[in-house]
Amino acid sequence: MRKKLYYTNRGILLLLIALISVTVYLVYDFIRSNSEAKKIRSQVESFISDSSQAFSFPKEKLSELEDATETHAFLMECSKTSAATLSSYYLDNAALREELYESISGVFELEYSQYKNIASQVTRSCSDIKVKVYKDTATVETKVTNYFVGEGLEIPSFSAFDSFEFIYQDGSWQCVGYYPSINSYMY
Repeated sequence: MRKKLYYTNRGILLLLIALISVTVYLVYDFIRSNSEAKKIRSQVESFISDSSQAFSFPKEKLSELEDATETHAFLMECSKTSAATLSSYYLDNAALREELYESISGVFELEYSQYKNIASQVTRSCSDIKVKVYKDTATVETKVTNYFVGEGLEIPSFSAFDSFEFIYQDGSWQCVGYYPSINSYMY
């Protein structure tokens, strides 16, 4: 009987050590995740604020262009310039920067096709930022509100959810994916 109690006590002791270890790890991971989430949240807010200029529609020069090919080429050039202003948020990778360029060019083409006669200066803000951190990766979903300044606008603002993906590399969080909601640009 005494021998059985001895083994039972050792098992309970090992179980308690394992539970305490797991609890300490989970608390440490939760604290670390929260501090990292604050950094990522700040980075997303800066990105959305800086993207106001990048997503603004370059109407002033478009009125001079009459040919559809010239207009398309001009919009693509503006997309590259706009993407370059946001590239500091991205991991130094040509494929990822091309993806950002394609996102912006898609927005420009949609804006032009629907609102070619209206000035579109965009101011963007974000709220409801949800950050999920797991080890060296993070996903973010945020509600982005776009405010338009222009003549004859039926809808002066709209909100939609945009998503981001981040990785932790070289001592900082770097964006590897920005996915504006497809509904964002269907005004």
